[in-house]
Amino acid sequence: MKISFCIITLNEADHLARCLASLVDLADEIVVLDSDSQDGTRQIAAKFQCRWEQQAWLGYVGQKNKALSLASQEWVFSIDADEAMSEELRQEVRALKRQDPPEAVSGYAMPRCVCYQGRWIRHGDWYPDRLVRLFRRARAKFTGGQVHERLEVEGAILQLRGELQHYSFRDRDDHWARCRKYARLWAETQFQAGRKDGPLAGPARAAFRWFRGYVLKAGFLDGALGWRIAWFGAKEVSLKYKLLRQLNRAGGGPRRILHVNSVLTGGGTDESCVRLVQVLREMGQQVWLAGPSGSRYDTALAEAGLFCAPALRNSKPRFIWHVARCIRRQRPQIVHAHHGRDYWPAILAVWLSGQPVKIVLSRHLAKSPGSWVSRRFLLSRCDAMVAVSEFVARVLREGVEEPGSPDPERRSRPPMRGDKSKIFTAQGGIDTDQFRPMESTALREQWKVGAEHFVFAVAGAYDQPGGKGQRDFLLAAARIHQQCPNARFLLIGRGSLAGALQEEIAKLGLTEKAWLTPYCLDMPKAMNAIDCLVHPAVGTEAFGLVICEALACGRPVIAADLDGIPEAVMDAESASLVPPASVEKLAQAMLHWSRQERWNLARRWQLHEKVAARFSLLAAGERMCGIYAQVAG
Repeated sequence: MKISFCIITLNEADHLARCLASLVDLADEIVVLDSDSQDGTRQIAAKFQCRWEQQAWLGYVGQKNKALSLASQEWVFSIDADEAMSEELRQEVRALKRQDPPEAVSGYAMPRCVCYQGRWIRHGDWYPDRLVRLFRRARAKFTGGQVHERLEVEGAILQLRGELQHYSFRDRDDHWARCRKYARLWAETQFQAGRKDGPLAGPARAAFRWFRGYVLKAGFLDGALGWRIAWFGAKEVSLKYKLLRQLNRAGGGPRRILHVNSVLTGGGTDESCVRLVQVLREMGQQVWLAGPSGSRYDTALAEAGLFCAPALRNSKPRFIWHVARCIRRQRPQIVHAHHGRDYWPAILAVWLSGQPVKIVLSRHLAKSPGSWVSRRFLLSRCDAMVAVSEFVARVLREGVEEPGSPDPERRSRPPMRGDKSKIFTAQGGIDTDQFRPMESTALREQWKVGAEHFVFAVAGAYDQPGGKGQRDFLLAAARIHQQCPNARFLLIGRGSLAGALQEEIAKLGLTEKAWLTPYCLDMPKAMNAIDCLVHPAVGTEAFGLVICEALACGRPVIAADLDGIPEAVMDAESASLVPPASVEKLAQAMLHWSRQERWNLARRWQLHEKVAARFSLLAAGERMCGIYAQVAG
């Protein structure tokens, strides 16, 4: 028996050497079919003297069948780059090579074992996962949809005992990202096939998937990893059917949406915009983002296929012309602008394009547009204005007057003029796969707080004039620190008020108990490292996603009862709302939480699931898709 080993690759430099080393002495030919790898995959293949072929991506089925067509031997072993042959399997294949199998035999199946976070998983849905990988080329072909291809073989299949080793996931996040990808591809395939299921299909199938993997197939014997595998499997099934229902509700297939953002410097509006376009794409929508290059989002957006040709930053005429070209090229049904500064440029770009496009504008601020012209005419020039909270929608519809407020921004917030039925509400979402209960002892040690300390923290920039209420937080800390000797008060962020806040800490006698932490990029870890988030917001605030982030990590919150902030609070058991600028009430709430028993992991996960149901990225995407459906008709 002579064997051609076939491998399809795309940026597999991390895995390919291990795969090739396990098979090179068994192969009569190694065919590597690549889809434009950029990470050194080709150099690794060259070291093992592989036959290198290039093919633009055809999907899993098309790509694997193409690789089969390139093989020159009668027998083919199809192996993935993140797999390797165990020694027992190598010995069995070596023995087969010394003989000619009976003509009736068309292939050999073998068990596949997954290495997950350094452990081999031999129970649950992942094992034994028998697959036919060695077969007669003329009697086999790959079939299936966009994902989870299957091999159809004509003739008898014999069983091998040696395992194919699968190094599939780097970590928990990579595992869930793959689940989301497969769920999206499955939903798109089933939608194209005309499949429709009732609202109970997803929950019922997800529950059975968990029960089968964890109980019937003894996944519990793999401990905590067995639970995670069963849980993620159930979540993937649930997500599949959610996405399928979303595609069916959209009617007529995925919508084509061009998002417009001329800023992309990393502020809250930019984060919300980028998260939205990414989740819409995962939901099967056709999405593009027109914006300037040179931002920290470039790589992620380009990899996801979300970025149109870049426009020059700070050149509004060029940007408008660029958006108009994108509209003519991509032919979107909807153009969605996110910043106030992009409203009129997006409207003008649609007009210049000459295309029949619906215009959606998002309002991320707790006030109407600043100019009278915009308040008077915007609603007549767009098809929808989407407020990020019910409070913002109220401002747009009715206006809010607080003439006695010490903050000039709050004294008068006039309403929009025109057709108020065009005003919708769609609260934003957070990545609940990142913001989840987890261990964060290392970061607490870095911050020099121990397990005995109860950590209060304000997370946010501290820029002029008032930051995020950090001064009120320190004043409240000064009132209670003697009653709570184990309490620590941290300011997580950066900004122009750093020097003034350091002076305030010293003046209030909090030098040993309060400090500014180094700037933290890993906010999920930060939220897990604290015991209670304090959000004493000042000025105006449209919503309060930082509150959702803390709650998703299973941490209680104390927040100002200000504008749209209460809409982010789940219930009175997990959060306390205090009057804005009331240091006394803030101190009382902090004293209350410092005396509560810390929540155990089970309770934290319970809160996480409640937050995920309302404020996950998928939930936010579904809200926005509902608005798109109403606008596009």
